[in-house]
Amino acid sequence: MSVAISRYKKSRVYSPGGNVRSGRRKSSGFRDILSLVGLVFKISAALVVVVGFSIIILLGYREVTTSSYLTLEKIEVSGNEQLTYKDVLDAAGVDLGDNLAGLNISDIRSRMMKDPWVNSVIVTREFPDKLCLNLTERQACFWIKKDSRLYYADKNGEIIAPVKTQGFVSLPFLSPGEDAPGLSRMVKSFQRGDMPFSLQQIAWIGFTPANSVVFELRSRDLRVEMNTDNWNLSASRLGRIWDDLQARSELDGAGYVCAGKDIAWVEFKKRTG
Repeated sequence: MSVAISRYKKSRVYSPGGNVRSGRRKSSGFRDILSLVGLVFKISAALVVVVGFSIIILLGYREVTTSSYLTLEKIEVSGNEQLTYKDVLDAAGVDLGDNLAGLNISDIRSRMMKDPWVNSVIVTREFPDKLCLNLTERQACFWIKKDSRLYYADKNGEIIAPVKTQGFVSLPFLSPGEDAPGLSRMVKSFQRGDMPFSLQQIAWIGFTPANSVVFELRSRDLRVEMNTDNWNLSASRLGRIWDDLQARSELDGAGYVCAGKDIAWVEFKKRTG
């Protein structure tokens, strides 16, 4: 027979075998359950807060992106020469009336970079109603023919876009043949004014296997040939020949001018009559 003795809130139970069972185990298990319930409650409360904030942010975003206060009323385009204002807006995929806050700047830039004329673009928002598109176009320096069609080409001879009546620009026709060394260097030389004539005065440019470039001028029945191994030396030599011909009033009579690697000479047109 077992005997139970109660003292305050503690209890011991004596069994015939002499074992003692304490009531503290039950109390400890109850506290563990309470701790678990408290933890679950805290996690649930945190989730409620997070979800609540997410809903508030979502509602705020929807309110901003649909607000008439942020309606796009001005689109400023700068840096465009070949592309028209409409071309730029079509490439950007934006239009007046769009919501300024709802526009994805990265997407606009990506769309514009797909246009062959666009070299770089900066897209900025000016709240509450203005979008700025500042682009740098690729510079067309030549015409080039491919598959029976005429194209604009850049300083490296790389095709940009087909020649159209819209935005038509008269440029030298480039016929590089098998090798066109130093095209970009040649363009820079013209841009610096190192040459006695401009790119706009040239009708045709060709390269020879002997490392020479040949120019045919528009306004003169004149062909000019230069060695490309040492461009600066050849340009300087050509400049001296050109100045001498002008000083002698013989430039109009020249039919061929050569600034070679080791020698320079002039051939004059045959006089008729």
